[in-house]
This record gives sequence, C-alpha cells and structure tokens, in this order.
Amino acid sequence: MVAATAITVTGEKIQRLIERLHAKDLAELKALSKLVDFAERCEFNSADVENYLRAELSGVDFKNFSSLVLGCTHFNYFKDTLRKILPPHVKILDGNAGTVNELIRRTNLQPARAEKFPDVKFFYSGRLVTDTAELERLETFLRRLDEMEALT
Repeated sequence: MVAATAITVTGEKIQRLIERLHAKDLAELKALSKLVDFAERCEFNSADVENYLRAELSGVDFKNFSSLVLGCTHFNYFKDTLRKILPPHVKILDGNAGTVNELIRRTNLQPARAEKFPDVKFFYSGRLVTDTAELERLETFLRRLDEMEALT
C-alpha cells in the first residue's frame, strides 16, 4: 500500500511506476492529504491525528499488505502514530529514501549527517531563510525526523 497526497495518488507518475514494477494487482493507493496540514502546524501525534488516520485507514484490509510506503515527505513525521494503528506485520517504508538515493546517484554526492556541518543554511526557492521563528520551526521538523528515523 502507498499513502500519499491526493495529487500523487491520482497522478500519472505513480501509475507509470506501478506499471513499470508490474504491481498493478499488488498496490493500493491511499490519499492522506490532511497529514500535510497537520505537519505544517507541527501537530504530529495528537488525538486528532490518530483519529484521522484511524478513520482513513479503517476500510483497508491490511492482511493483504506487508508494507505501507510513505509517498509524501510530510508523512514520515507520523510514523509513531501509524505504528500504533497498523498491524505489527505491516512495515512502514520511507518513500524519501528512494529520492535521496537517486539524488546521490545523479550527483555523485557522498551522504553525510547534518551534525558534521554546523553552518547549514536553509533556502526556500533560492531565498535564504533568516527569520528566527522559521528557523526554529525547521529545527522542530529535523528533531521530529530524528525521533521517527528508527521506526519501521
């Protein structure tokens, strides 16, 4: 099963990928777009988040799936809540890993942890982020991802 935004699950790109992998009968797509709103508010593990996920996933027969692929960058923030809801046999797969690996392959970069670079700068569409509140918000996201990294 793949969870992503509505735009992604209805898009041609994901359909082509499923075709290329000969997975048409194996993959089910589920739009969980409201998770983006929760993430943008830094609301990661509230009762509202859990209720939303329970409601959206209630009709899914997870006996038919071994994994849930998180197909949106925002969705990794919710691994702990998903782990509470999903049956133990369902693994949570980070969809970002493939993107990072492709970036490394195309650029010949060597991966490194951010801690090795204390002078990291953040940009939005080429503009340097300097607002203190926004930088703190970005740090909140990074800390949350560190917390979620080990969950599968």
